[in-house]
Amino acid sequence: MTPDERKRAAQSIIAIPFFGVVISEMEKTAIDCMVNAQYADHEARQAYAAEVRAIRKFRRSLETLASVDNPKAIGKTPV
Repeated sequence: MTPDERKRAAQSIIAIPFFGVVISEMEKTAIDCMVNAQYADHEARQAYAAEVRAIRKFRRSLETLASVDNPKAIGKTPV
């Protein structure tokens, strides 16, 4: 897949309204689970926090991929 094809594919995915809804709902659900985890359940809170970070990183990577001229540089940014 060429860099331009990757960029156009990412733009197409972002343009789908349902994608934004699903990603936002996934993030909100993970945040709610993290907040509502038992006080002493540190592992669960850590797992939900990691899920939120992963969702945000995925969204950010896709948005970056859709907007940059060199899509091969994606994935080298810190979390």
